[in-house]
Amino acid sequence: MDRPYDVDDSVKKADKWLYPYLATLNPETEYERIISIFAQYELDMHSLLYTVAAGTIHNIQKQSGAETLSYTNKIVRRPTRRNEDGLAFFWTWFGMGPSHPKSRESLKRLNDIHMKVAKQLPGNFSDKDEFVYTLCMIGVFNDRIQLKLGLPGMPQFLKIAMHHELRADRRACRPPWH
Repeated sequence: MDRPYDVDDSVKKADKWLYPYLATLNPETEYERIISIFAQYELDMHSLLYTVAAGTIHNIQKQSGAETLSYTNKIVRRPTRRNEDGLAFFWTWFGMGPSHPKSRESLKRLNDIHMKVAKQLPGNFSDKDEFVYTLCMIGVFNDRIQLKLGLPGMPQFLKIAMHHELRADRRACRPPWH
């Protein structure tokens, strides 16, 4: 992965450097840097796969979401493709930040996919809350899992940075109702 944001090697020499370093950044204004560095040094494929799986479960709870995923065959016939696509999108967004050209291209590609499916399934993308809820679920999923496991959860600065990151992603995303 390209690293639009990185950390000087002298900082990384300290044991358990990541959270103390990220805590020095302002989550209100440096959220892209925080999330990018967090993604590079803390997230792994399994964490993101859990997030993709949780998002998929949310999407199929409503008939329109289940019908959409059935139409694309990404659950029954191509589940590996669904995971690969989800991972590619998330790695790009979290690793690069919403303002990076690669993230914008990734969001454009997702928007194009949604538009093609929306033309075939009129009305299935009409509930704006589904998009907002999915982004919210992505933002709180890791914290909730950690808390359920008896761990301390995500630090407040990381929650704030994630909120701003996903809000910026939402602004760049153009769901089919636009």
